[in-house]
Amino acid sequence: MKLKVKDWRAAHLAFIADAEKMPFCAVKNGEPLTQADVKRLLVEHGLELPLSVGTLMRHW
Repeated sequence: MKLKVKDWRAAHLAFIADAEKMPFCAVKNGEPLTQADVKRLLVEHGLELPLSVGTLMRHW
């Protein structure tokens, strides 16, 4: 799974750049980063994952 996530990340650098900012914003607001947050960002970028959001977050 790690390799699949790594390959997906490499192909979607704009999404990853935005996603990597999310934990800092969440912590700043006193809220944990959730799968719903990542799903929302995927929709904003018009992307679909070939794996679960949980898997993506686990092997980020």
